[in-house]
Amino acid sequence: MNLIVKKFIAFSLLFSLTFLAWTQPNQNEQLGIQYYQNGEYEKAKEMFKSVYEKKSDSYIYYYYYRTLLELRDFKELEKLVKNQQKLYPKIQRYVVELGYVYETAGDVQKATKEYENAIKNVPAQRNAYIELYNAFLSIAKRDYAIETLLRGRKALNEPKSFSKELTQQYIHLNLTDKVIAEAFSILKQSTEIPRLSNSSASRSVTYPVNPVPVKKYMPVFFISPTEIYPPILIIYYFFFFLIRTM
Repeated sequence: MNLIVKKFIAFSLLFSLTFLAWTQPNQNEQLGIQYYQNGEYEKAKEMFKSVYEKKSDSYIYYYYYRTLLELRDFKELEKLVKNQQKLYPKIQRYVVELGYVYETAGDVQKATKEYENAIKNVPAQRNAYIELYNAFLSIAKRDYAIETLLRGRKALNEPKSFSKELTQQYIHLNLTDKVIAEAFSILKQSTEIPRLSNSSASRSVTYPVNPVPVKKYMPVFFISPTEIYPPILIIYYFFFFLIRTM
């Protein structure tokens, strides 16, 4: 047989095997999603398991995790989340999800331990705190979400950080005093008292960089709260909170 023909046959076989290996997980993935959407969770479980064993990315993990939750297969869930933690040890969201598995299974004590460990071990980075905050919100754990951001303020030495997120959660929890406190914090961030230069040769006034532009001739009700004269900001938050609780 001609050498060129042999090489062509070998290349064709290699291409075919590679194509099959690539398409099989994709087919199983699509079937798994279809089964999941149809509520056929046992079938979805088998599809996602086979795909996850070949590529354990977060997309497949999410579907596999949700499927196992629907089936209340807590033993397999614990195994899945712990494996994901080994692959991505710096992502504290998986610690929260493990805690949620324990809580759903009825072991509140183990769940609490995982939630507290997640907050304790989060890297001192703004994005890491926001990610963990969102992870707690995804399972309706507002108290832990708030604790995450407060710890982030302390760790980052930024006492005014996360004001927007904290205000939102305080409103949901009807914590009036904290809503007003955060409004004052936003107020302090948005204002700066002009100071005279110490130089005798210059009496110019120093203003904040990029001050909020004034929108002339526009009714106050059509201006964003952060663009209103600062004391009104506090009134805005207070009445927003008051109306919401009525």
